[in-house]
Amino acid sequence: EIYTLSLHDALPILVISYADRNSADAQRAKLAMLGISSKVVERTNGDKTVYRVQSNSMSSEAAKNIQKDLQKHNINSLMRSAQ
Repeated sequence: EIYTLSLHDALPILVISYADRNSADAQRAKLAMLGISSKVVERTNGDKTVYRVQSNSMSSEAAKNIQKDLQKHNINSLMRSAQ
């Protein structure tokens, strides 16, 4: 799992990172059932690939509101700067 935190104006929310695409897609589907739009982003660091489930960029206030909704469903998340 890879988490970072930033307080820029336009933030995506990183829910969690997975070592395999299927797990990331399953988490994205759970978020869709909660009405939260997200995508799976593939990142490679050396020889290791991770699949990050994250939202599109949004204002800090909107990100905080979605983060509260996720917490109500026991889904951990952090805000991170867009890359």
